[in-house]
Amino acid sequence: MSTDFSGNARGPFPVGPLAMQVVVGNKYVNLSASAIIKTGEGWLAGIFVNSGSAGTLVLYDNTAASGTLICNTFSPVVGWNPCPIHFSNGLYATVGGTLDCTFIYS
Repeated sequence: MSTDFSGNARGPFPVGPLAMQVVVGNKYVNLSASAIIKTGEGWLAGIFVNSGSAGTLVLYDNTAASGTLICNTFSPVVGWNPCPIHFSNGLYATVGGTLDCTFIYS
């Protein structure tokens, strides 16, 4: 049997190299400038990039642009960018360049 993120028994589910973790978000925040996305523990399901021109992101497990770095500078593509990432303290995004994106999280 497998377990979900809360430790509840689920299954049977396939395991191994072909199994994929699915993270679903029930909240969203649209950003075009650096900001906090969520305070406290949670999961980032992904980032939908609406538009951008040389836009970059840096993600932190914190409520500010400091502390534990989740992802250093990267340039997401326009469209859906799955990012099944767990964070403990909060999720903060530093936006560089021109970027309009929506973060889906829980």
